[in-house]
Amino acid sequence: MNPDEMDKLDKEFSNMSDSDVEMNENEETETETETNSPKKKKRLNRSLEGRVLTFEIIETGEEIEFDIDKCSEEIVEKLTVHGAWQKLGDSAAGKVGQDIVDSITKVRDALYNGEFNVKQEAGSKITKKQLSDSLANMSPEEAENARKTLASMGIEI
Repeated sequence: MNPDEMDKLDKEFSNMSDSDVEMNENEETETETETNSPKKKKRLNRSLEGRVLTFEIIETGEEIEFDIDKCSEEIVEKLTVHGAWQKLGDSAAGKVGQDIVDSITKVRDALYNGEFNVKQEAGSKITKKQLSDSLANMSPEEAENARKTLASMGIEI
């Protein structure tokens, strides 16, 4: 697959959204995010048997099966590329600079060695309250500069 085909494929997949779908089968029906936002209802259960994915839509009780073996080789290749793209890209989430390089390299090398699950250190997390507390301990000038920097990144305190 050439780079143009990969870009086109990436655009196709980036238009898809699963923001309304809670995908972890082990979670309770309602989950609460770390940001203390309102609870989101789990809408979907997934299971895998062989090469058949089954999606159970909780609200309707309906099940939809997806049998990979019913796809053409071209579609299987695109699914494979998309999966690798996501897996390697996800390993870089929340990281910067050399940490991105190290994470992607670690996952790539593990895949090359036949290992699918790779332990990654979770990125450090900070709450808005922790930021507010830190700002309160700064001089007014430092706090204002920090607020401007945070605002430039889309974080309003």
